This record gives sequence, C-alpha cells and structure tokens, in this order.
Amino acid sequence: MAGRFAGGLRLQIRLMARGASPSRGFLFLTTTPALFGMTVVRPMFNQRLARGFTLIELMIVIAIIGILAAIAIPAYQNYTIRAQVTEGLTLGDGWKTAISEYYANTGCWPTIGNLPGMCNSAGKYEQKVTVQNGGVIQITYGNQANSKINGQTLALVPYTNTNNDVLWVCGSANAPATSVATQSANASISNSIPSQYLPTSCHS
Repeated sequence: MAGRFAGGLRLQIRLMARGASPSRGFLFLTTTPALFGMTVVRPMFNQRLARGFTLIELMIVIAIIGILAAIAIPAYQNYTIRAQVTEGLTLGDGWKTAISEYYANTGCWPTIGNLPGMCNSAGKYEQKVTVQNGGVIQITYGNQANSKINGQTLALVPYTNTNNDVLWVCGSANAPATSVATQSANASISNSIPSQYLPTSCHS
C-alpha cells in the first residue's frame, strides 16, 4: 500500500461541511505529510477584522441628525406653545357660560362687575382671564408660559345671530356671516398672540 502512495497517487481529503463553499468564509490550506505523500486539505475560517465607520460616513450621519433636529425642534416648540394657548381657551369656557346667561336674561353684555361670584381667574400659563366691556373675554398669558407668548393677550368676542344666540369669535377669526352687530363690536379688543401659535378655530 505504501508503494501505491509512493507511486504518485495523491489522495485529497476535503474537510468541509456539506454544502459549504470557500465564498462562505472557508480557506483551504494544503499540506503534504511526510508519510505516504498524501495530500490533505484542511479548512480554516477566514478571520476578517471588523472595520469601523469612515470619517465621511460619520460626517453624513451627523449632517442627517442636524437636518432632522433643525426641522423637529421648532415644530415641537410651536406645538407646545399652541397647547399653552389652548389651555387659556379652556379657562375661558366658564366665562362664556356666565356671559351667555347674563345676556339671555338682560339683553346686555356684562363686565366682570355684573357677574356676581365671578372674579379674575388664572392658570399655569395664564396670568389672568377677565371680562372687558361688551362681554369680551380677555386672556393674558404669563406665569409658566413660553417666553414667546408671555405677556401676550387673546380675546374671545361675543356676537349674536338672528335667533339671538350668542356666538363666540376667537383671535383673528372672522365674525360669522349670520352674526348681528352688537356693542361688543365697539369694545376694546386686544389680540397680540402671533397667528402661528393660534388654534385653527382662532384663525381668520
């Protein structure tokens, strides 16, 4: 048998998993043992060193993060300010009811002095909510409100329709087409909240 191997017969043994191929991470090292001149193929795993990010790739990632932040931060700030403005409108709802009842009973628009049991109210983002001449609800923002609306005002103005129902107009919104002019139209109205922070119902 030794003579057969010495005669030049080379036996190649492939020690690899069934279905595996060199492209799947195997290298083959061929060695020739001294005995019988037999060629044996032994598998070796291809050890690839992990490659990190290049400088250009890192710069691209940083640029994308910067663009997203430039868009998202102002949008989120506008959202939080609108939420603070909306809280003021919620505080004004109680005043709407009192004013509407007073008008239904007397046919006149009240001031805060005509509403017994009512006084200036305040909230987390509102310095005060009060009633001006002509039944106009005046909201002044302050306390913990964002600096962009701190000290700014928003008015809720009452109108009536042909059925003598009270209709409320917020901010820069237009009066309803069916509204009837009342003394509130001549009242002192102050709206200094920038339109970008107003709810949809307060836009013209």
